[in-house]
Amino acid sequence: IVKIRLKCEKCKKVFYRYESAILKRNFCSYSCFQDYRYDMTKNHDFFEEINTENKSYWLGFLFADGNVSSKKRKQKSITIALSSKDEKHLNKFAIIFGSSVRRYYRDNYETCICSITSERMWNNLVEKGLFPNKTYIDNGEVFNFIPKKFKKDFIRGYFDGDGGISINKKTNGMCFHMIGTKKIL
Repeated sequence: IVKIRLKCEKCKKVFYRYESAILKRNFCSYSCFQDYRYDMTKNHDFFEEINTENKSYWLGFLFADGNVSSKKRKQKSITIALSSKDEKHLNKFAIIFGSSVRRYYRDNYETCICSITSERMWNNLVEKGLFPNKTYIDNGEVFNFIPKKFKKDFIRGYFDGDGGISINKKTNGMCFHMIGTKKIL
């Protein structure tokens, strides 16, 4: 945990906080907070070109468990929310972008979430077919952006997000399953 100096550009208030405890209430307005979060994000162009196994894996994972949303103004964000038991895995994603993972309770269920505010990253993901409310959109266009040698990594990421393995105890057989739209599967 690093102690950092913050300055709200609108109200010029200067304060010190530990990196993991930067809260909206430290800023004069929500837009100041969003501007700060945008400035802290690294690797805005991570998904511009899918040219590594890591980029392809996380693109697949986002297609399975991620969400892109656009709120008022230019607040375009990329979010992954998982069970708290998957927090270590979500931290791997957060580290790439200089972000962090938060825990919270929803309906008596502990969840961890990573949210990144980046208009460029949002645009790159939407260009590849990751749309807001993607659940009911059957879009396989993403494969046009992934070189053949990295498609297996996309599938691995997608499987980690929306796939599973079950074992039949009676027959000792295994079953692999994945949930998705026809074009993705």
